[in-house]
Amino acid sequence: MSMQIYGPMNTEIAQCMKRLGSMHIKWNDMHQAIEMQTKAIILSERLVGRDHPEVAESYSTLAIYYHTCGLSEQAFKYMYRALAILEVSVGDIHPSVANVW
Repeated sequence: MSMQIYGPMNTEIAQCMKRLGSMHIKWNDMHQAIEMQTKAIILSERLVGRDHPEVAESYSTLAIYYHTCGLSEQAFKYMYRALAILEVSVGDIHPSVANVW
């Protein structure tokens, strides 16, 4: 028996994970913030697809979390992933692409 992952409830779960990540940032619990954001990305990719602007936003947030931790290599990796997703999903001249940087 496979679990169906589509539907509003699962979208809400992904949003809750993102909010929890944000709360952990405020509590200076970077490990938990990164873990929650990573889980939100995985779920979002399953829900809306890997090349969706929402997923790009989540990768951008994860990059900021890594940057906050002083882990620049990982931060750049995820920021470039966000940029690549946006270029594919909305085009390279869309204003959202400029916002990544």
